[in-house]
Parts: sequence; C-alpha cells; structure tokens
Amino acid sequence: MNLISAPDGRHLRHGETIYRVIGQDSVTPNIVLEDEAGDRSFLPVEDFRMQIALGNVSEAKVPNFATRPLDNDAHYEKVFREAVLKRVARHRENGHGWPTAWEKARDELQSDTKHCERARSFPSIRTVQYWRQHAMKIGSRAMVDKRAMSGNRTYRHDEVFEEIVFDLLESKFLTSDRMTVTQLSRHAAALYKAECGKKGLRPAPHGRKVVESIIASLPHEDVVKMRLDSKEARRRLNQAARFQQIKAPFERLEVDSTVADIFVVIDDQGNVARPHVTAAIDVATGLIVGLEIGIENPTAVTTAKVLKEAMTPASDTFFDKFEIENRLRFMGRPLTVVADQGSENSGDIIRRLIATAGFEFQQAIPGHPEKKPFIERFFGTFSGFVTQLPGATKTKMMPNRSRIAPAKVEAKLTLEDFTAFVQKWRFDSYALTKRRRIHSIYRMSESPTEAWKRLEQEFLVPEPPSKRELQQIFFAKRMTRKLHHYGIEVDGVQYHSADLSYLSRTIGISDVEVWRDVTDIRTIGVTNPKSNELLFVGTKDPECPPLSVEELKRIRKSLGKTSADRLTAEELLKSAAAGQHHSEKPLGTKHRRKLHEAKANRRNQRIREAASKPHASAESLVERASQASKPIQRPAKLAKFSDEQAEK
Repeated sequence: MNLISAPDGRHLRHGETIYRVIGQDSVTPNIVLEDEAGDRSFLPVEDFRMQIALGNVSEAKVPNFATRPLDNDAHYEKVFREAVLKRVARHRENGHGWPTAWEKARDELQSDTKHCERARSFPSIRTVQYWRQHAMKIGSRAMVDKRAMSGNRTYRHDEVFEEIVFDLLESKFLTSDRMTVTQLSRHAAALYKAECGKKGLRPAPHGRKVVESIIASLPHEDVVKMRLDSKEARRRLNQAARFQQIKAPFERLEVDSTVADIFVVIDDQGNVARPHVTAAIDVATGLIVGLEIGIENPTAVTTAKVLKEAMTPASDTFFDKFEIENRLRFMGRPLTVVADQGSENSGDIIRRLIATAGFEFQQAIPGHPEKKPFIERFFGTFSGFVTQLPGATKTKMMPNRSRIAPAKVEAKLTLEDFTAFVQKWRFDSYALTKRRRIHSIYRMSESPTEAWKRLEQEFLVPEPPSKRELQQIFFAKRMTRKLHHYGIEVDGVQYHSADLSYLSRTIGISDVEVWRDVTDIRTIGVTNPKSNELLFVGTKDPECPPLSVEELKRIRKSLGKTSADRLTAEELLKSAAAGQHHSEKPLGTKHRRKLHEAKANRRNQRIREAASKPHASAESLVERASQASKPIQRPAKLAKFSDEQAEK
C-alpha cells in the first residue's frame, strides 16, 4: 500500500479511461492513480503537470473536463458570483444569519462601482445558497454561467469528414432540391466510415449536427435554404443576404488573429515559441491582402499594419525577398472591415486608422465565427499547410496538443524562415488554388488570383489611400503644445524642422495641434492652423533612438523624470542600452522567462537597425517599423524543454 503525502481526489482523463487521482506518493516524485477496476499506477509529477496544462485533469472532485474560454460577459458574471459568496461568507463568520448576510452583501455590491450594475438584479438567497453548494463540489468552475458552456466552439469533426461533406454539397446538394440535410448526413456518414476503414482511422463525430455546423459556416443562400424550421431558415437567409450583396473586391475585408500550430526558433540559443499570425482576407476574391507574423501578442499596431498592407501595393523588393513567382499586386480602400472584439481591434490607433482610411469598422459578436466565415476558412487551410512543416504541434494523424514535446525537439525553422515559407505559400500556392464553389460568393470554381483579375476588369476597385494618408495611420496620440521659435517639446523631447521654423515666423508663438507616432518618438505631426495640412517634424537630435511612446514612459519612470524634464538623446540611448525601456520580466516558468528575454532582444535589434539608418521622413519610419528584423542564425544545438514548460 502506498503512503500518500497529500490526498487529491481529482480525476485524470487519458483517452477513454478516467483515473482517480489518489495523491502524491510520499517516497517518490510520482502521482498515484487508480482506474475503475481499482488498479493503481504511477505518473511522474512533471507529466501530471503537463496533463493539467492540457486540460486533462478535472478542476474539482468530479470528472468534468470543460475548459472552454470565457467571453467578457461570462468572466464578469464569474467575478460577480465570487464576490457575492465571499461577502456572504464573511458576514456569516461574523455571526449573522443567512437573511442578514445576504442583505449586507447586496448593499455592499450595489454601492460598489465595479459590481453596481449587475447587483441591481441581485440573486435570491436560495440562488446564493445553490452557488455555495455547487462551489463546494466542483470548485471555482461553479461560478461560470452555464450559458457560457453551451454549444461547442471548437471543430469536433476532422478534415476527412469535412472534405466528404464539401464534395457532396457541390455534387448533390447544390444541384438538386430533393436531397435533404438528413439524406446528406447519412450519405456523408457512410462514405466517411468507409474511408476511415481504408485508412485505419478512428471515426470522429460525423452526425447530422456536425453536418449542420459545416453548412452553417457557408455564406450562400442556396446552401442555407435548408429544410429546417422557418425561424432558423430566416436567420440563416438574413446572414446569407449580407454576403450576397458583396460584388466587388475590397467591399468587405475580414481580419482575425491566431496562434500558429508550430514552434519556431526565436533566438540564437535555440529557444522556441509559437508565432502569432494576423491576416486580412478579401471576401470577394479570397485573397489574403494583409499578413503579419511575429512572436509578440497582436496589438492595435499589428492590425493597423495588416490593413495598411491591404492598401499598399507590394514592391519588387518584397517579391524578391521571398522568391515569389506569382507577383500579383492588389490594393484598395476597404469599404467595410469586420473583426472580433479583441483588444487588438480597438484603441486610438484603430480609431485613427478608420478616420484616415474612411471605412466602416464592424466588430463581430464573440463566439460567432459564422459572422466572418472567410477568415475562419482561411485559418483552417493555413493550419493544414503548417502541419507539413517541422515543429508542427499537430498532424493529420495526431490531434492538436498531443505532440507538443516532439514539436519542440524537432523545431528548426526560425521565425524568418517560417515567415518566408508562409509568404511564398500565400502567393504561389494559396492564391493559385481553385476554391470550391461553396466557398465563393459567386459560386464559381476559380482561384483568388483568377477572381482578382476578372473582378478588377468588371468593377471599379475603390482607390487606395495616398502615401501621405497612410503616413498618418500611426500618428494616433493627439495633444496641444506651444509652438516656440526653437520648435516644439513633447515629454522632454524637442522637435524642429524648416517647415516648423517657417510656421513659427508666420503665426508666432501659439498653441498648435500635435500628433504622436505611437511606434516611434522620432517624428511628430503638427497641424498647420492655416491650411490644416499635417507637417511631419523630426527630433532636433539626430541620435535619438526610435523608441515607442510606451518605452519612453518606462524610461522616464525609471529615471524619475517628470513630463517637464528634458531628455537628451544620450540619456535615452543609455537607458535603452540598460534595458529600461522594457516591461518588467513576468513571473512564471523558465520557458516564459526565456520567451520574454527573446522578445526584448529582438526589439533591441530593431531599435539598433532603425537607429543606424538616416532619419529622413515619417514615410521611411513607418515603412521601417513594419520590416522584419535581421534573421537570426540557427544554433547547432537546439534547446530542449520538458513537458511542464509547454505553453498554456
């Protein structure tokens, strides 16, 4: 019999088997597990932590493994419920009965600015008691609103079944009004089972609901006009009508971000990480008109760069750099851009981008991928492409998360290598591959390149913004400053130019409107009060490093400087060399710390490269900000990580 140092009681899921976690062995660094038959086995503690990270260990003492992310509303509701139980428990400990404790908790939360709005409809005593009883059974997950757990927001089917359904939709469903969804589901299931038998695969979910979920992602009236109830049919027909109104390129762009299913090398020490990919797709043609890849989390600057690329023609240098043969140049001013409600799609830069480019910006409802099906379809295709590269976290034979450790070991592509592969695939493969009719709003089997060339002749594509308009995208911080004969000072940094000198002689000392480039402090925009023209003005000191506004704030804080204190280029350079422009290192695993260090080193490299080039104009600065840093050298020996360091 094993002696347990710390009893546990949770459950671990391994395939179809559910083990009860007895606890940690008092002698060896192992976790004792027990199956349904009562047989016990051991699992190393490090592997057990890996299973926790993968969501295979129940949060409480019931075998429930639901791990879906919460949206903002569900998270707010969870925090509110926890606050209710915490306050009620405190008053109960002070000797108050349930009615008094409930009343005191209600009054406190209704006067709390954070919870006052939700506390207006305060739960009853019986509801609070139910929350408390449920929390004692399954832990903090009991505080999650059950509505947040409804549905399945991930793909439950595999690619084999999806391709079978697509084939049937094109060959049978679109050409006949006699085939119902039920018949389609049965036919697809039979073909799928036969295909799994040939390949020796275990069938994934393939019932009617899965078929309906696949059809629901398609934007076509004749596909969604299914034999369902009238209420559902009307909803889907209204959804389809929005896409049917699209006729020309750049009438609608869809933007989204994802984490690529691959590990890439991010520094000379061989550390690896999964890159973030942000893309913009043109609904009419299916072209990827904007693409940004990096190890940093997507921000508003990332979204702005992607949309800026959509409005800027690709240069020969770009095609030469990635050895692209299909040199298709597309550009235009989008009429509508659809994105989700993430933080990378909001803020000053996005508002400035909308005002500058003059398009409509729509944010889709969280948890509804059918609102932007084209970008969702692209990421599905992109994921299939990534599985062919070394370092992929999943393959067609092994699902996601099941091969993280092998992927880290076999990772050999640097971030620059991966970017080059993706960019070449984007133009020379994806843009030349014919799309299915069910994935085209025109119901035509043509490639994105063919669609662009055809529609460019048939429709007038909206003209793209001018270079000067695009220069203003990153100038998102607006303020008022005093114009002196020596120039303008913003946060201790002085700016001057010949145009500004002429303006000061013309209007004298006066308040002027100033715009700051949030990505580079070396240039500001000054509005000419007479002509409303935006003048781009550089720093007086040419040695000033290209820091962002946030990095300048960190340096100012570390030096104890106020906004009125002047900062010289020498002080900024010394502070940057000392790393004072970086955010504090996060606490966490060794892998997270190394990732933070690698990001800081890459940022330092970009600053050095930008500072070594002549500071000419705002245009060159904006172009330079979107360029990739100098490729790193692959180390001879890659770093290895244990399973417990896998990313969550």
